[in-house]
Amino acid sequence: MTDEEYQEFLDAIYRRYVRAWRAIHHPEGLGHLNYMIEHLASTSRFARAVAERAEHVDLYPTLGEEIEYTYFNHPLDESGILDALDAHAEQVFGGLRRSAIPDVDLEYLRLAGFDQPDAEVVLIIRYARDELVTSKRIPSQTVARAREELQRVGKALKSTGNGTDERDDNPKKPPKLFNGISKILAGGVTAAGNMLLAVGSIAAPGPATGHAVIASCALAVAAIGQGIGDLCGE
Repeated sequence: MTDEEYQEFLDAIYRRYVRAWRAIHHPEGLGHLNYMIEHLASTSRFARAVAERAEHVDLYPTLGEEIEYTYFNHPLDESGILDALDAHAEQVFGGLRRSAIPDVDLEYLRLAGFDQPDAEVVLIIRYARDELVTSKRIPSQTVARAREELQRVGKALKSTGNGTDERDDNPKKPPKLFNGISKILAGGVTAAGNMLLAVGSIAAPGPATGHAVIASCALAVAAIGQGIGDLCGE
């Protein structure tokens, strides 16, 4: 598909699947989205800092406490966007391209601690095409698994370096694990950020918004999947 055809396709599935949810009816819903962006971005930056100082095991329990109960997937669930991605995963992820990604996503990645967001977008898109499509992974299952993996790793980090985990003879964790945490959280940041775009589009549909929301959320899911791979060594 050409860029124009791909945009038209994303706009079509946006109109078909995306629906209003509580954020549009309750002002506190929008406030919660903004809180999610700030909290997830801050935790992502913390995880990246720990990756640079992985020898400081005393930081692990604090990071574990932060991520164990992180909750970021409900906007995708309630908006219908995951339904759209599940139904059209091969076309959306297989055709994902830089021209479809709005520049605001670069700002969200930068907010999450990525110094080279342009390069990160290119790598995430390549992952989406090479891994998510070929493995036929279901986007909604990827997001659900991220929550489980953050809980698992959060519990492990909380017990590292404080004498409660006798099985861990070498408590120092590899930087890749913390980078995986950061990628999952960064995916959550971009997803929540683009839900703000979706709220405005649902209230007053605009042709310039629909395809950007779908593409951005596809990028978010791909980042989450990439993060899971780093966590689990996949």
